[in-house]
Amino acid sequence: SQGVAPQLQPHLHLCSQHRFPVVQSLDLQQAFRYLIDAPAIVKHHASMAWEYLSAPNDGRVWLEWIPREKNDYPYPSDGYVWGDMEQSYRQDFNGYTLELKVQGIGYRPGHDQMATHARTRYHFVGKNPSVNAPMPDDTLWLVHYHQAAQHQIMPAAQVPVSPQMQQIISQRRWLESQGRLDRRDFMLHDREHWPIINIPGHGPSQQQGQYAAQQAAQNRPYGAYPQQAGQPPSKRPRTQGPGALPGSSDGMPDTSIEAEEDTALGDYFDHLTQRDISLARYTQHHRWMEEVFSSPYASSNIVPPDLGLGLMGELKGLTDGILQPPNMEVRDVAERPAKAKEPAPFTNLKKEQVDEFSKRVAKHLEEGQAEIERMKAEHAAKMQDWKKVKALTRAEKRLRFASWEVHEDQPITVFRLEADPAVNGNTDEGLGKENVEDVIKDVESLLKVNIKGHPDATRICKGGLKDRKP
Repeated sequence: SQGVAPQLQPHLHLCSQHRFPVVQSLDLQQAFRYLIDAPAIVKHHASMAWEYLSAPNDGRVWLEWIPREKNDYPYPSDGYVWGDMEQSYRQDFNGYTLELKVQGIGYRPGHDQMATHARTRYHFVGKNPSVNAPMPDDTLWLVHYHQAAQHQIMPAAQVPVSPQMQQIISQRRWLESQGRLDRRDFMLHDREHWPIINIPGHGPSQQQGQYAAQQAAQNRPYGAYPQQAGQPPSKRPRTQGPGALPGSSDGMPDTSIEAEEDTALGDYFDHLTQRDISLARYTQHHRWMEEVFSSPYASSNIVPPDLGLGLMGELKGLTDGILQPPNMEVRDVAERPAKAKEPAPFTNLKKEQVDEFSKRVAKHLEEGQAEIERMKAEHAAKMQDWKKVKALTRAEKRLRFASWEVHEDQPITVFRLEADPAVNGNTDEGLGKENVEDVIKDVESLLKVNIKGHPDATRICKGGLKDRKP
């Protein structure tokens, strides 16, 4: 905790990101099993992070690291108002000595009408010498929030609030008004890369200047807020949309999940500025360079990881034999080799491989262009067939109202069931004013065919039928 600003230490928790099941009642045997597995969890499976606690719900369980010199200090603020002193108990179980610290009655200010919450913390303090096992880690605590005992439940207005509790609430509200904490995950055993946590918006030199304003805010009565005159002249602009801070203890329930799901005003990325993105990129690159220069190995011996630039699927042929595809094998964590596999040495691509890759890409583009041209030709042929069908439909409609022309001065109208288009007035102009021969010529020129008449009956033999005299 040396990297945490003094003003933040009474309010920050170093919690493991490992998720435990939600249980309303945690017995001593289950807590013992969790604590036995705790060292392996923080060393191999889950990272740690400094964070505020915002009135955790009943049933929540997590691992927390507290240094030995802080064991006798009050537990950092968690968003609850507690009406009693934390009681300590010790109990022997399976050859180990566990210490339990119980906070019996508490409530969320401004939200709970009844004080119904309680908190129990567990950690190892010793081991029987007859037990053949390593010494337990007494800095790892198991924290559990649960329902208070029935005989201790009382109205929230009757819970006595000590001046120390009022001071803690005022401190926390002032700290939360400064902005969000810069969250950084890290492994507990990697002490060289533990982050330095400062008050949001203030550097290490500014924090000393703000300490007096903070002390003034602590002395205010419960519910009061620091005045604007005690604030710094300029504050870091907020990049988030409206909403409660993640560690807020202003009496409202934890709505972080609902806030993440509500995208009516945009999500986190909609409120990011170019400066925020550039700062995050620079910070990440700076951390990577710190890892390289602080490594005990020489820079020439550090092998970069496989980027997996090789392609898969239909484009596999472009990079096959030149670039390795990403490794999609699912590894079983339980099966670990006795000795770590040495990484393959990193080598740059040869000129022949680069030329071969360029040829493959050019060939792929040519094949793609040829495929596009073929699809265009197929589309044009389909459109031509569609135009022919449309022209035939149009010609059939024209034939309905066309007329035969035997002599120039003696037109004979074809028998038809449809009415004259001129009567309805709802057809195209020109229908009914042309003869059949014009329609036939248009269709022949469009389809490049020769249209012949097909009589309904064909005379095979003249017989005794006499021709009618004209």
